[in-house]
Amino acid sequence: MAQFKYTLVKEGSESVLLFDGIINEFVELPDVIKGLDSVTVDLSQVHMINSSGIGLWVKWINIFNKSCQIKFRKVPQVIVEQMNMAKGFTGEGNVVLSFYAPYYFADKDVVKTVLQEMGKNFLQKSADSDGWLKIPEKIVDPKTKDEGEL
Repeated sequence: MAQFKYTLVKEGSESVLLFDGIINEFVELPDVIKGLDSVTVDLSQVHMINSSGIGLWVKWINIFNKSCQIKFRKVPQVIVEQMNMAKGFTGEGNVVLSFYAPYYFADKDVVKTVLQEMGKNFLQKSADSDGWLKIPEKIVDPKTKDEGEL
């Protein structure tokens, strides 16, 4: 059985739910956000999600999305892929604050994930825009000066 844990912490006035581990059929997603108006879910330590985990996740989001606005931060690529493919994965009206995007550095033949933050690297979708994903297609690693691309 894979390990999964969560912790609910306060960061100033904001409630933050930290997830750590693998989301699969053995996970019991927490109801600790019951009664909260808003929560930020930090997914930076989620390493995998399988099809059973996706089903549990969508049910969990739909239960709490009715009464709580959920903001996602530090979303790893494995979860970004599900947000793009699985209907209902992010729920209604929730916000992605930040996520990791993979950049390929051909000179080193390596892929590095780079944090993309709302307001800095991308904008939230609005009625006036055709989409919210406006991250740079190319970046330069500040340490090595190597160029990477999506």
